[in-house]
Amino acid sequence: MPLQSDQSLTKEQNIYLLSINGLALQYIIEPTMEMRKTALKQTYKALIFIEEPTEDEILDTLRTEPVAIQYLSNPDVKMQLEAISKYTCAVEFIRGELSDETKILALIKNADYARFVDKVDGGILAMVFGFNKRFKNVMLCSLNQSGSFKGMEEFIIVQQIIYWKLIERYPLLVDYL
Repeated sequence: MPLQSDQSLTKEQNIYLLSINGLALQYIIEPTMEMRKTALKQTYKALIFIEEPTEDEILDTLRTEPVAIQYLSNPDVKMQLEAISKYTCAVEFIRGELSDETKILALIKNADYARFVDKVDGGILAMVFGFNKRFKNVMLCSLNQSGSFKGMEEFIIVQQIIYWKLIERYPLLVDYL
């Protein structure tokens, strides 16, 4: 609920004001979509002052500022994945229950989330996939220097098998792996 509103400002003046200080959104009664977008572009914290943000507004905000997830009371799987894909530590800001897909993606992106291994089906596969992904170049260079072209081929095949097993179990991850 806005504390006050200066109705004497035009739409263009409000948009200009929001481009400088997105938190001014709290003082605008019934802001237009353009005003909301401008405020969110200026600061992700403007999300606090949007009563019912659209999914697009939320996802666009999470793409640029993943920690904005802390302002969502119960973000859905898509929102969680968007935040985690940009900043793995955003998992710490999620209120509500973490989806299995979120746990898997966190495991793949950062070994610090090994606490999820036993809490989700395919946790070990996700850990191995993430390790292989992070250290792919090192492993392939080592195999190449040793002349083990068969080993290189096997490494790539195993990584593809793990990828498809994870996607089969968690289809929403296809855009994030």
